[in-house]
Amino acid sequence: KGKKGGEVNSKKRLEDRQWEDSYDLLLEYIEERRKRFFESVGKAAEIAERARRASSYGRNSDSDGGDGNNASAGQPKPAGAGWKWDGVVPYGHVTPSGYRLGRWVDRQRQARRKGTLDGRREERLDEAGLRWAMFKVTPFEVHR
Repeated sequence: KGKKGGEVNSKKRLEDRQWEDSYDLLLEYIEERRKRFFESVGKAAEIAERARRASSYGRNSDSDGGDGNNASAGQPKPAGAGWKWDGVVPYGHVTPSGYRLGRWVDRQRQARRKGTLDGRREERLDEAGLRWAMFKVTPFEVHR
């Protein structure tokens, strides 16, 4: 009888560890999306700044406000400003290590719908910004 209880506890610990590993991969996925966003924003800002400089080449420095300094140019934004994860991991997303993260996220949604997702896990996924409701929409339905 004691052996069976130990096996159950061992299985639960393994399941918990696998869930935690998957959750960590989700957080890495979100962070990667955030980095890509800011890299693209940085590139766009750099291009815009070059264009602004090119268009003002040879003009008087008074054109930017009189003191040669543009008050809004180059002002850093707070970390994370302008970005919010959409809460979606595509079903077919596979991590660089080969883990099917999109399928794992889908299983979490299914477990929540069935009422079998642990409350603490649901809270953590909420905190991460996971979108729970995913609708399958055809292109024709989008424009109705």
